[in-house]
Formats: sequence, C-alpha cells, structure tokens
Amino acid sequence: MKTLVNERAGLPIDGSRAEHGSVWPLKEKLLLGLSGSAYLAQLLRNPMNWVLAVILLIGLPLLGQRYLFGLAAVTHGSQDYPWGLLLGFGLFGMVPLSASGFLLSTTVEIFHRKDFLPIERLALLNGLLGYFFAVIYLLVDLGMPWRLTYPMLVSFGPAAVLFLVAWHVATYLSVQIAEMVPAFSE
Repeated sequence: MKTLVNERAGLPIDGSRAEHGSVWPLKEKLLLGLSGSAYLAQLLRNPMNWVLAVILLIGLPLLGQRYLFGLAAVTHGSQDYPWGLLLGFGLFGMVPLSASGFLLSTTVEIFHRKDFLPIERLALLNGLLGYFFAVIYLLVDLGMPWRLTYPMLVSFGPAAVLFLVAWHVATYLSVQIAEMVPAFSE
C-alpha cells in the first residue's frame, strides 16, 4: 500500500474528501481510486490475499457440509457435546477483543478524552466485526440460521443460556451498528 501511495498521490485512503473538496464517490472509496483492473492486480500481488483465498476455498465447502449433514460431519461432535471449537473461539476469543469499541467510545464520548478520538472509529469497527463474527460462529455452531430469533422471541425462556447469549449478542451488535452509522453515512 505504501508503494501505491507513493506512486499515485490523492488516493481516497485518508479522508472522505478529495483534494478539490468534493466527497469521494463510493466506487472510488471501494477501489481506492484505482481502475478495476489496477485494483485486481494490486489485490493479486498481496500474499495475504492468497492465504485468505485458500481459507475460503476450504471453509465454504465445510460450512455447506455442516448445514447439509450436521455438526458431527465437520467437528466430530455429537448432540451430547454440541458446543465446539467455533463457539469457543468465536465467543470467548472474539467478543472480549471487540470490547475495545465500547471502551474507546465510552472514553471519548462520556469522559470527553478527545486525545483518543483518532482511534475511536477503528475501535468501533473492531467491535462491530467482533460481534458480527460472534453471530456467525453461533449460527454455524448452533445451526438453523432461519430460527435465529426463536430463543429470543418465540420461546421466551429467560432461564435458558441460549436466551441470554442471543439477547446479549443481538443487543451488543445493534449498539455497534448504531455507533458506526455516522462513519458509514459520511
């Protein structure tokens, strides 16, 4: 990216306004001011993109296999032990890391520590992505995404653990989305 910035000045990577004061169009923001072919060439040069492509090529068929044949086909779990690696990593790894969104937002907005303002949006995005992936992990581990609202609204059981987890993650994700609306709507 540093090479790209040095080659072409005025790319839409550090602000929402172009040099002449107008707002960057969405296509320019998404493609970093490059043409489609130049962006694709830049995308293919990055070795991390190749690693992520391999992960997707392995993960997407496994995800399909999980929904077609059940959790045991992918994790060797059973109905007795359904909470496996995905839930352990997703909820107990990603959710604590995503607490930075709430922490920095509280620091800047409530305690008026404006010296943390430059990293507030990054922390909010980290929080949003953390809770979004926690929802994805829950959907994969628990299955039946079409019944996502069932423990929250239909089978209203406040004594159930899934009721607590569902409302907790849904509420936090909603707050994180509300916090990111100003950044998305710029």
